[in-house]
Amino acid sequence: EVSAGAAWAEGEQVRLAEGVRLTTADGWVLTAPELLASTTEGWLLSEEQVNVLAPFGTLTAGRMELRPLGQGGGDHVLDLSGGVRLIYRP
Repeated sequence: EVSAGAAWAEGEQVRLAEGVRLTTADGWVLTAPELLASTTEGWLLSEEQVNVLAPFGTLTAGRMELRPLGQGGGDHVLDLSGGVRLIYRP
């Protein structure tokens, strides 16, 4: 589930803005001021701070990129940078 205050298409990309909230079926909640998504290549990008509530704790990072790993396998790489902080709660 994804919600945002504003969204618009830019070619093969969708820009979500004004407070993005992404919730996954397995319990992850990501919030960011803005998120850019490719409709054809399967990646997400935030160049601003992201906050993540995960089943194991919380994450914050100054930048996030989620991109496919290889061709068509369905696996993705989550790349966090810019002052990454993880609070682990077992």
